[in-house]
Amino acid sequence: MLLYVGRPIRQSRRVQLLSYCWGVWTALAVIAVVCAFWHWGSVTLGTLVLPGPIAVFERSISLLQHYELAEIPQTLFRASIAISAAVASGVVLGLLTGVSKTMALFCRPLISMLLGIPPIIWIVLAIFWFNVGDSSTIFTTYIAVTPLMFASALQGMLSIDRNLEELMSVYKVRFDKRLYHLYWPHLLTHLLPAFNIAFAMGLKIAIMAELLGSPDGIGAQIGLARTMLETEVVMAYIVILLLIIYLVEYLLVEPLKIIFLPWDQGRG
Repeated sequence: MLLYVGRPIRQSRRVQLLSYCWGVWTALAVIAVVCAFWHWGSVTLGTLVLPGPIAVFERSISLLQHYELAEIPQTLFRASIAISAAVASGVVLGLLTGVSKTMALFCRPLISMLLGIPPIIWIVLAIFWFNVGDSSTIFTTYIAVTPLMFASALQGMLSIDRNLEELMSVYKVRFDKRLYHLYWPHLLTHLLPAFNIAFAMGLKIAIMAELLGSPDGIGAQIGLARTMLETEVVMAYIVILLLIIYLVEYLLVEPLKIIFLPWDQGRG
């Protein structure tokens, strides 16, 4: 059996499931500690500055029950379109660019420039170009997330072991076998963590774009709550945002890691 630091590289499904459940409990324990400090801060600073966790959780449940009035679907619709387009185009362009080292060297300064531009700049430009509404929010989220996925795909292509490629060429391994045993698992180790970060960042940028340049959505509701000094509503939307991010991570990304990257579970 192949081992990594004394552990099997490919663990059984039962062990992987237990590891997954243990990770969920660890996350819940961290959330409990955060809530304890949150409650202490609320008692110290007052509910106007920092509402207590119980009141915020109750308001979050109320917003989720009336999600249409809370304008949650509008934000998820814009964010899903922008993030999906950014992931697809960023990965495809990154893989194509990574085939040629010359193209990679040419594109790296461009990607560094795009990653270095603050999202607030794109929001202002999007309002000038597309006016307020869906287009400005989708454009801002797309242009902010695409460079991240492009850089991850590009780095994945450039870091492929050339010795293994040469070995497979010598033994005339078919392309589908190379894709399944070399390219696919190696690229997923870069793309899955990048997607997790891209989704969280894209959702936050979409809300920020709505706050500044949209008449509806979670961002617009947060702006209204800020005007009315409803700190509890703002905190409730933060809880909903974190809940969505955790659900995507633990119900989509982590199961995909268990299925396609079992050796990473062994390292954990």
